[in-house]
Amino acid sequence: MDDSPFARLSPELRNAIYEAAFDTEFAITLQDNAIQHGITRTCRQLRRETLHMYYSLARFNAHLDDGPTTPLARWLEVLGRNNCLLLREVNVWDMHMLNATLHGLESTQKLLQSTTAEGKNGWYLKHLVVTLHHLGLEIRNLSLVNAPLDDPSEGAGSTTPKPERTSHFAIVPMSDDDLVKAPACRHPDMRDLLGHLGFQHDMIEEVFDGLEGTLVGRGDHRSLLSGGVTTLVQSEQREIRIRRGRRDIFVQLDGHTGELLSTREAFVPHEENGTM
Repeated sequence: MDDSPFARLSPELRNAIYEAAFDTEFAITLQDNAIQHGITRTCRQLRRETLHMYYSLARFNAHLDDGPTTPLARWLEVLGRNNCLLLREVNVWDMHMLNATLHGLESTQKLLQSTTAEGKNGWYLKHLVVTLHHLGLEIRNLSLVNAPLDDPSEGAGSTTPKPERTSHFAIVPMSDDDLVKAPACRHPDMRDLLGHLGFQHDMIEEVFDGLEGTLVGRGDHRSLLSGGVTTLVQSEQREIRIRRGRRDIFVQLDGHTGELLSTREAFVPHEENGTM
């Protein structure tokens, strides 16, 4: 690299070339081992020069197809805290439509100066909270506040503007206070954490029923039976399944410590749900 003609170019010119290569109108679909640009994998020096710029300029698509967010959560965990904050745009798609868009810090600042944020989805993102908390990060929803229209009959300034949720979310560092207040992932505070993730009271009770059930079977793959809750217990993790209509909600725990690892949802096929 040091002896190549490209290396003799000025840093400013090399950056201009990198920007032209990374900043395109086409989004990159998240797939295992197939998302990094060839330039970032050329050699160590180019990787050091380009990797952060690549994440800050590229757009990514995560197609979940009504499936779990686990692959996206793992990708964010592999990226790490600093690269997550650099992300320009991660579009989260379900089977039918764009569900939400994640932005890093700089991208969020640019978005706040525009008026293009629309949509009111984003329910998938609650399952990314645990992963981001492990990185000292959190998700904040961006809202639009329209200028109030004064009602002449009630005097100027009588109408209070109401914020409208959008489908855009910012990945931001947790403050020191938030880090202290963030629910722990161990059993004593599990109720608070599940409530923070949007679990209703009866669902939280079912999770604890699964934790306190009776183990049956042998070896690394056993079942935990308790009421109507089914739990798969492996040597390294435990997964509790709760059914709500045509949705299965899965809570994955560390098999040794009881730490909450992830949550996910899946739709139940009609034939499995007993409907036609």
